[in-house]
Amino acid sequence: MGAAVATQYLLQTAFSTLLDSIAMHALGKERHRYGRLRLLLSLSYAIAAFIAGVIYDRAGYGVVSLVFPLTAVAFLILLQTVRDPPRTKLAARASHLGGHRVGGSSETVEPRHWVTLSVPGFESSWAALRAAPRSMGALAAILLASVGLLAANVFLPLRLHDLGAAPSVIALSATASALFEIPVMLLGRRFVERLGLRGFFALGCLMYLVAVASWIVVDDPMILVASRVLTGLGYGSFTVSSVVAVGVLLPEGLQASGQALRQSAISAVAVLGYFCGGLIYGLLGFAAFFAIAACGPVFGAILAWRWLPAKNDVALPPSISTVREAKTP
Repeated sequence: MGAAVATQYLLQTAFSTLLDSIAMHALGKERHRYGRLRLLLSLSYAIAAFIAGVIYDRAGYGVVSLVFPLTAVAFLILLQTVRDPPRTKLAARASHLGGHRVGGSSETVEPRHWVTLSVPGFESSWAALRAAPRSMGALAAILLASVGLLAANVFLPLRLHDLGAAPSVIALSATASALFEIPVMLLGRRFVERLGLRGFFALGCLMYLVAVASWIVVDDPMILVASRVLTGLGYGSFTVSSVVAVGVLLPEGLQASGQALRQSAISAVAVLGYFCGGLIYGLLGFAAFFAIAACGPVFGAILAWRWLPAKNDVALPPSISTVREAKTP
């Protein structure tokens, strides 16, 4: 069972990472509209979680061995219609890309500095970090903020199970979170315009902080389910702002590598969190675990304010830019 879960997690991580890079390529200069595209995934996730809860309530968890292969095959068939985005050919020393201006700022990296590590499989990731040094701080912020995701997606369901919640109730918590991601992603463009990526990211961290802190004292399953409204709002803010931030920081040919690094930061938390978090939860109890987990979004927001692109670094559509210029004396 452990080997099966590990394999499924690796494949799931690869799919979500590459789909984000494909989305960034498809949106082009309209990357601030990522939330409108991403909300389709939130909606489908909410529907799937609700249906899964009903199925497992009636047939037990064992039917996952039938449900998962069918959905995986359907996904692979649909994926054949998706166009592959362009990728940077690092062997050519990326000379055709020229110096890249990071996030609209004065920070520029010349092509000759892009590839200095010749470890197979790591060239593109190293090139992405060299192309945008600020991305390292952004990744650190994403890593810390992801502690809230870990608490919500893994340990809150465990807490609900300990309280005797039925599979449908546990699934309902995921459904509620996914549904409330949608309005944030739908309005993501306006949030980015008003708050900037830093403010939008910090708003998501605040939502997670409030939710995780409440789990320290709440023991009513339905109230815990209702608190997933906050994690849904937080996840929408966190996802849109972090994906768009990576899209802003890196050039077109390194989008896949950048989104892979972003997902790696989230996965790094999961690897440590599953082991260390399980020990803390088991030895010290749920209250101690959620108290420690609440620190992640706090430090994540602090780092994001320092390293994510500033408000003026995000390119706005021509219509919005024109309106703002017209209002300027």
